[in-house]
Amino acid sequence: MSQQDYMPVLVLGGGLAGLTVALRLADSGVRVRLLAKRLLHEGSSYYAQGGIAAVLGEDDSAQSHIED
Repeated sequence: MSQQDYMPVLVLGGGLAGLTVALRLADSGVRVRLLAKRLLHEGSSYYAQGGIAAVLGEDDSAQSHIED
């Protein structure tokens, strides 16, 4: 393996957490390689669009979120 191919950090996962870690490390000058099992726009974080599933109302329940 050549020095050019060497990356000190390999981030596994192209979701929100993986992308955040990779970006912060890269911004700090660390050479990072990101490995995702799919294209970045095909992951769960992309489809969640920043939403958080939470029970907020009296007519809502954890079970309804599980079934959804």
